Amino acid sequence: YRKRIYEKSGIEYVVEARADVFDEELAHNLKVSGCREVQFGIETGSQKLRDFIKKGINEKQIKSAFQLCREYELNTYAYMILGIPGECKETYDETVSLMAEIRPRLIRPTFLCPVYGTELFDYCRKNNLLKEEKVRVWNSESSLRLDTISESDLMRCWLLFPWNINLKMGLESYRSAISEFGILGYDSLKSQQIFCKILEMDKVLDHQHRGTPHYRYHPEEGKDREARFNRFEISN
Repeated sequence: YRKRIYEKSGIEYVVEARADVFDEELAHNLKVSGCREVQFGIETGSQKLRDFIKKGINEKQIKSAFQLCREYELNTYAYMILGIPGECKETYDETVSLMAEIRPRLIRPTFLCPVYGTELFDYCRKNNLLKEEKVRVWNSESSLRLDTISESDLMRCWLLFPWNINLKMGLESYRSAISEFGILGYDSLKSQQIFCKILEMDKVLDHQHRGTPHYRYHPEEGKDREARFNRFEISN
């Protein structure tokens, strides 16, 4: 690619990679051949939950991969999954802490979507976790009903994910913004009115923290405001 395309036309590209096989040689080869972004499936900051879904990566490998990307000036993108069976406040806090430390340029959080015919789907069905037998893909709420975290708390984890990371990064002004949505129930949290309010508050907070690294909801999405909660980026 470097010889046939990048050196001739300057066309960059994006790759998906696994943290457990990402080493310095690979980072170097990606950089010199025109790669501009590496996308990793991190899924969760909890080793317990990563082991449950048989991800096969550990925290040391994740941190090493993101450090190499920084050294070789490769943008990073982290795919995250909320609501894995066993998810609770502690596992979510581990996820927030990991994101605050490795600081991907872009983060894409979604809810677990167990695919019919897989071991994970069978587990969810056997343990009566499925809200309905037909699981929707790319949904804006969890397909599962967990006994380790309430539906309201899980929805808050998704909606306020970047603010929680910012708070973990030491930006205390996000604490009051987070607490404002702390008493709302599940139905209220799903409303378009709440989506709009969060996005408007985020614009104000984003302006306040110009010049300081912080996460904001992605500003370039289309008209569907819900989509913005599926992707956010770090800004200076």
